[in-house]
Amino acid sequence: MTTCKDYDYDNPVDTSTILPAATRLTVSFSDDTLVTLSWQHSMISQCLFVAELSRDTGSWIELGQSDRGNFFQATYDFVRGVSYRFRIRAYFDVNESEYSNVVEAGIRPDPPVLVTPADNTTEKTAQLTLAWNTSEGAESYLLQVSESNTYEDLKINQNVGNISSKELAGLRDSTTYFWRVKATNKYGASSWSSTWNFNTSFFICGEPISYAGKTYNTVQIGNLCWLSENLDVGTMIEGRQQSSNNGIIEKYCYDNELANCETYGGLYQWNEAMGYSTIPGIQGICPEDWHIPTNTESQILIATVNNNGNALKAVGQGSRVGAGTNTIGFSALLGGFRNNNGVPGCFLYLHSRTYFWDSMESDDYNAYNIRLKNDNMIYTNAVEKVDGFSVRCVKD
Repeated sequence: MTTCKDYDYDNPVDTSTILPAATRLTVSFSDDTLVTLSWQHSMISQCLFVAELSRDTGSWIELGQSDRGNFFQATYDFVRGVSYRFRIRAYFDVNESEYSNVVEAGIRPDPPVLVTPADNTTEKTAQLTLAWNTSEGAESYLLQVSESNTYEDLKINQNVGNISSKELAGLRDSTTYFWRVKATNKYGASSWSSTWNFNTSFFICGEPISYAGKTYNTVQIGNLCWLSENLDVGTMIEGRQQSSNNGIIEKYCYDNELANCETYGGLYQWNEAMGYSTIPGIQGICPEDWHIPTNTESQILIATVNNNGNALKAVGQGSRVGAGTNTIGFSALLGGFRNNNGVPGCFLYLHSRTYFWDSMESDDYNAYNIRLKNDNMIYTNAVEKVDGFSVRCVKD
């Protein structure tokens, strides 16, 4: 065995004594080929140190020698997922020390590669399976799913074990989900995989939807999806009553006849339609993932038909200059409204007018609406919130 380097004859070492062993051996990997060992020894500058390794519990082999002090780097064809043991022995002149402490170490796995669903796809189901390629040496995988690309609000943060897929259920409609995976073993964790996202859209505009026991047709108008029928949800109250914030959706039916609600939909005070909120575009009494139209959305609707009210009316609604053509499938019915002025609770203008709330108020007492009459115009203005108007919903 090679003797120690640069023997210091002015400060000789007693070679008859037992050569101390290296202590506090540590091991770290820079990648899957380069390993660094460091240790402590009282004769660092005088001894040669030999590093050995063993794969799993196999025999020991020499990894290399160091006469550079208390650290050593070497390259070796390490395999991910395999346990390696390392030890150091010091040599001085003809003496050799006992072995250092044995350190077990290995390489952490590579990041997984995501497979399915493909990045930035649209999924039509509330249940799907996320899958990724296995990483060499991985013992388990950590999956994160969020509605934020910063992962601030985690929907899933789960160690799924040694499998490379995870079934998701209960996904929300019209939502973008972001997901990533990290591989782990007992030696550490990989970096995160790439972040992929998928969008959910269970509903295709033009298909009917079910809500509160009734079915509603829908229509695509420009970039917006609208109900093509008036909303009819809630419990009828008499026209002379005022709606109240009591947790029950309260509607008026023209002339206090339920049959009129079945034909023309319910009539609602603005606060009731908005669910007693003043936030534009709020869900209000609309189905989940739908909302009361914003004023901007109302204006887009009007602009789409060039302010031609007949294009919004169903065929058979209105007459002569005000005859409906239903050009874009909005299918408005001239269902009148519930009036709060004059004789509170009376119903007016069946077959000659209709009013639709939007979600923008002008002040504490008035809100905007779309009004159609027996002419070819579309009217917008702010009226009292306590009147009872029809409601159309827009898809989120």
